[in-house]
Amino acid sequence: MLLATLERALKSAEQAARNKDVGQADMFGGVVSSNVSPEYTQVEPWSEKQRLEAEKESLGLYLTGHPLNRYKAELSQMVGCKIKDFDLGRERSMKIAGIITGVRTVTTRKGARMAIVTLDDHTGRTDIAVFPEMYQSASETLVKDNIIVVEGDVALDRFTGNYRFNTRSVLSLEQARASFSKGIVISLHQSTETKQAIKKLQETLLPFKGGACGVFVDYQRDDATARLNLGNEWRVQPTDELLEDLQNVVGETQVQVVY
Repeated sequence: MLLATLERALKSAEQAARNKDVGQADMFGGVVSSNVSPEYTQVEPWSEKQRLEAEKESLGLYLTGHPLNRYKAELSQMVGCKIKDFDLGRERSMKIAGIITGVRTVTTRKGARMAIVTLDDHTGRTDIAVFPEMYQSASETLVKDNIIVVEGDVALDRFTGNYRFNTRSVLSLEQARASFSKGIVISLHQSTETKQAIKKLQETLLPFKGGACGVFVDYQRDDATARLNLGNEWRVQPTDELLEDLQNVVGETQVQVVY
């Protein structure tokens, strides 16, 4: 609310300063008072994601949580390993997810660019190597603070004593949802406001059509329950924005990405 009101407050202060400079007075000869009650801009509370981004921007760290917390249940269905479990003593293929905390690009002997990406999954950190062919297609995804899902081979580097992760695929969270999920399920209960809710759902889904993720409605009434498949026409891009908008329509617990 304070940030949303900031521009208005600055303009009000500038106007008060100008009035003082020109000696503006009221009809009885007194100076017009600038001590007026502030009118705050009414806005929706920040989402957890917005709050954490603001904390990181202003403080340089996350104070009240971690960006991965809200995706913990979802990511556990996508990947089968955490970074802390790397100490396995043998080479193996695995899929991991995390937030990018650093990206360093290097040039190979052949003059091609590749990246060393530092990934944090809240249980530990590791560097992953993204080789030139993969880097060309994934460079836009490899941005600090992005959440990614990567698949590759991990092995102990005998020279450094650390674990080495050689990447075979890199997906953004949205791409991973589209690739691995069965779809988005919306739970809807029969009520006097059902028609209005259906109309709002249609309006909410419309801007995100054209994606690869299916949408299903679990419709419940007193005597029956059915899962309705909205079909290929209503496949969507499964972004965080869409999920938050759907939750605002039917409730936070009534929207789920299923795997």
